[in-house]
Amino acid sequence: MDGIKFEAVYMPTGFGIIKSYELVSGTCPEQYNEIVIDKNVQLELGYQLNIGDTITLPTAGSKREDFIITGFTDNVETGTFYFYVSPAYAEQGVLLSDIPYSALIRVNGATEMGLIDFENTVYRLALSQDISRNQLYFNSKFCSSLISGSGMGGVLLATLFIAFSSGIVIYSVFYLSVSNQVSQIGQLKTIGMTEKQIKRMIRKEGYRFCLFGIPAGITVGIIFAYLLEPNGITIINAIATSIFAIILGIIIVQISVYKPAQIASNISPIEATKYVGNDPELKESRVRNRKNHIRLSPYSLAVLSEKQNRKKHNLTIASLAIGGILFMVGATFISSWNPDSFARMGNLEDGEYYITINHNTLVNPKPYGISEYQVDTPFSQELMEELQQIPEVKEIYATERTAAIIEYHNEQLEIPIIPITPDNQEEILKTLPVDWTYETLVEQDAMVILGTSVQKEVYHTCPSIGEKVTLRWFDGTEHSIDTSQLCQPTVQVAVPVPLPLTGSVSVTSFS
Repeated sequence: MDGIKFEAVYMPTGFGIIKSYELVSGTCPEQYNEIVIDKNVQLELGYQLNIGDTITLPTAGSKREDFIITGFTDNVETGTFYFYVSPAYAEQGVLLSDIPYSALIRVNGATEMGLIDFENTVYRLALSQDISRNQLYFNSKFCSSLISGSGMGGVLLATLFIAFSSGIVIYSVFYLSVSNQVSQIGQLKTIGMTEKQIKRMIRKEGYRFCLFGIPAGITVGIIFAYLLEPNGITIINAIATSIFAIILGIIIVQISVYKPAQIASNISPIEATKYVGNDPELKESRVRNRKNHIRLSPYSLAVLSEKQNRKKHNLTIASLAIGGILFMVGATFISSWNPDSFARMGNLEDGEYYITINHNTLVNPKPYGISEYQVDTPFSQELMEELQQIPEVKEIYATERTAAIIEYHNEQLEIPIIPITPDNQEEILKTLPVDWTYETLVEQDAMVILGTSVQKEVYHTCPSIGEKVTLRWFDGTEHSIDTSQLCQPTVQVAVPVPLPLTGSVSVTSFS
């Protein structure tokens, strides 16, 4: 619709801890033709929508349906605008009536489990309800979080490095401050200030730094984090992180000011009156050069300043070095990020547009997946020629792919299929033992499974090398063949037998 991608979704509301969608205004749809829509679509449409308005949206093929808006959501921008339909439309509507329901399930106490315990708990629950394993889909992000130490090692290392760097810088600041206030501290001792009071004064100065610096740092950090990932900020997490940062900041500051406070408390009034630094080499140099003239130059003045207090000099250099290291690490990270390379990951490596059939069994619920759609040859030569006539299209790349079913251990594994061609033959065969050739694969009716990890993750099983399985495919008529099996950990399934499927199944074009 006007170049805008819409997708219908049915999600019941009011399930407490498992959130479906949140209304910013209006009510949930109840009647057949009522919907809730993302308010951000108004910017794309170019006109304002209100609750009660009728909007026409595309449905199956070139058909359209009129819907009444009952509410608005405010979703994160993904390029697709979701509209939420009523229970009646989910059961009877042309977009959703043939699509099975998916249930979102949250396991109590899952965050306290390890990954193996969590998976076993889910399997036991599924078995108790007669749900097969190939109908289970785990949240990979959540599973990764259950792995012991997952992602925390790097965070902990970065935290320790930042804490150490901050401690060095704060220590340097207070040490230089004390060094520059020796005379003043001596005068305070002259009028009766005790060592304990001097230490307390330095520590209070540290607390004043905390009072202004920590809130400012937390505020800037939260703003920066929100700009990077708005959905990653929650009130509870922000409060917990802020408390941790306050405690850690105060501890680091107090540890850092301890030594400078001790140095300040040990300064005597007499020492303060003649303080010029405590470097023995400088004192000896002054004795030797008392009768000599010192040649004044930027270099000699720098050397003289260094000799007056080597520790002060070294701390200054350390602070500058740490700042330089942090700057270079940040600059290197930013410069190494290439948005164009990131955008071209996957199917868009060679082009700007990727045209294909949606290989999602929930959206296209066909027994043989996309192959049943390919029978009608949607990517015909006429379509290729039509695309080529578009002035902005520079070139078209066509790739061959379809879907088939592997029968294995009473399971039906729907998998994408790619043919072994002269272009990819060498790449595929190099994953096999040297005695396997293309001719050997043809003679033994063999195929290569490229992606054992994907098979195990989705179907929780995968054939082993040398096992016999049945391959079934569809080209208007059902076919099957018994084939031996080779498993290799890469992607998809490659077959040397020219299955009578279709020609091009996807088109990539770029300008």
